[in-house]
Amino acid sequence: MAFSGSFILAITALHILPDIYERSGHNHIVGLFIILGILLQIVLEFFTQGIEHGHHHHHDHVLSLSKGAVVGLYLHSILESLPLGVQWILDEGNLLFWGVVFHHLPIGIILYMILKSKGLKRNKILLYLALFAMSSPAGALAGYYIPAFQKIFVYLLALVAGIFMHISTTIIFESSHNHRFNMMKLVTIALASGLAFAMVEFLH
Repeated sequence: MAFSGSFILAITALHILPDIYERSGHNHIVGLFIILGILLQIVLEFFTQGIEHGHHHHHDHVLSLSKGAVVGLYLHSILESLPLGVQWILDEGNLLFWGVVFHHLPIGIILYMILKSKGLKRNKILLYLALFAMSSPAGALAGYYIPAFQKIFVYLLALVAGIFMHISTTIIFESSHNHRFNMMKLVTIALASGLAFAMVEFLH
């Protein structure tokens, strides 16, 4: 979780934010959408119960999963992936794609652990995981085929930047017990940030 959080934070700082302001002509209104993305993620977490930043991993006594949490998680995944479809049209999107991948892999693992702990049958677990796996492609396809999303692309990207900023900082702060200094976490953050920087340089 610390690696994924550090990676998406670095991708946001090194690539997404500069791209947003360049595309908008340095229009500061996009900053409001970044803040809106942070607020939107806070609202979503009332439904998802913090699954997307590993909250359940640290609080085993709330190892539960409501229908609202599942729907909220799918909506979170779709929303994050909407700009990907537009970037496919622009022949871009590799960095955001890898940000979503590194973010969703641990979420899938946590979702599996919660579903298994509830004693669900294997077929039902696979169904939930399949729906989660399809939610990102569904968002990307919506961004690709629906012209309205293409017109507000820079604002969608700003929303995702806000979501990434909130989730990544929450993950980093929650990934060690009692928020104590942790050398392994520090090394993990440095490695993830280094990888993000290398990808930004290479893919540009």
